[in-house]
Amino acid sequence: MANRSVNLMYKICTQEYKAFMEEYKKFLHYYTEVERKRVLIKTNAGGGNTEKKALLYKQVVEGHINATNAYIRLVAIYKQMVQKWQEAAEKRL
Repeated sequence: MANRSVNLMYKICTQEYKAFMEEYKKFLHYYTEVERKRVLIKTNAGGGNTEKKALLYKQVVEGHINATNAYIRLVAIYKQMVQKWQEAAEKRL
């Protein structure tokens, strides 16, 4: 029964699932970039160059905001998928 429910969800939410996966890829991209730049900052990649560090900090903050926004969109898409699936499941009962 659980397998049927999962299959039903994918059939009903194909467009939403595609949007979810696209947004998930964006989230992973932003998150990876932020972590890479944080490592650069922590390992003192710019040496004593405060201009480079300031730029890296700015990029980390912007990337973190982008990752957070992508995550918020992910949750919204997921909520839409679950609601659509629930409505379809209720109609089938």
